[in-house]
Amino acid sequence: MIRKNASMLVMAAIAAIVVCNTNPASAELVFNWVTVGDPGNVADSFGTGSVADEYRIARYEVTNNQYTAFLNAIAATDTNNVYATNMGSDARGGIIRSGSTGSFSYTLKPNMGNKPVNFVTYFNAMRFVNWLHNGQPSGMQDASTTENGVYAINDGISETRAVDAQYFLPTRDEWHKAAYYDPRNEADGGPIGDDHHWLLPTMSEFTLSIVTAAASGNGDISNPGGNVVNILNGADWNALDGNVTTVGSAGTLSRSYYGTLDQGGNVREWNESLINDNHYILGGSYKGFEADLFSVTTLAHAPSLIMPDNGFRIASPLPPEGIPTVSQWGLAVMLLLLLTAGTIIMKRRVPQAA
Repeated sequence: MIRKNASMLVMAAIAAIVVCNTNPASAELVFNWVTVGDPGNVADSFGTGSVADEYRIARYEVTNNQYTAFLNAIAATDTNNVYATNMGSDARGGIIRSGSTGSFSYTLKPNMGNKPVNFVTYFNAMRFVNWLHNGQPSGMQDASTTENGVYAINDGISETRAVDAQYFLPTRDEWHKAAYYDPRNEADGGPIGDDHHWLLPTMSEFTLSIVTAAASGNGDISNPGGNVVNILNGADWNALDGNVTTVGSAGTLSRSYYGTLDQGGNVREWNESLINDNHYILGGSYKGFEADLFSVTTLAHAPSLIMPDNGFRIASPLPPEGIPTVSQWGLAVMLLLLLTAGTIIMKRRVPQAA
């Protein structure tokens, strides 16, 4: 019986190892991913949107809730200004900072946790990705947390993606494909003319319904449905003429083919790709125009620019099939169970006194 119990504990310990990233420790951030398949797809008529490999991209923009966790982990002393004071002082920002250097802490404004983080520079976005890649550690802003990993932070222009990146900012092609590409032919519901690229990131060519968020309330979109996007200052809430809205609240009828939401409107999203030493920042925003959403429209900003409608979305390689990962929680349980099993076995082997 003792051996049987010990064997069961060992088996439970092994099972504890098989804890996937979808069930991390409670302190770890979890992202809702969509898989962008169809590797080697055709580009659009301007040569944009072809990607050789499959990858994942976040269904939603990075939120204030997620960015606040990042700040509390690495910005008690904010050496590199990953927090912008506009996040607290501007009514459209979502994060308040308290304390002083060495003991800064960060909290969410009411109803702003599930809104996209804004006032972020390209440097901020790179540091967030480095932090994720490095395992979401706590501590000073250094090479082990924010300054290296995926991007060796330098001037915002010369950084390149590490070949072993576990997270990254999408290139223009990766971002474009997730937003506009559709492998279906027109006869099967795909884009007109079988060119496989929609004009809008809501699987649409023409129709566009302007969002109207609740004038009072929590900032959810009040008219979810097909082709609903947050642009033209249509989302009036929190006593503001135009504001960010809850990520994904336009509903699944406003998704891209692969399932992303808000790649049109809400906040513009930083891209890894450069044009004339500026980074592409695509998708339009809550105060932008319809043309900002078009697949042929491009915009680029300097990497240090802080704006109320600048945000970002992250991407990731596909996890290897059939290879489980070990979370901190799973490792702790595994060690505890193995220790217990070892204790039982040792008691069995030690002769009892007569």
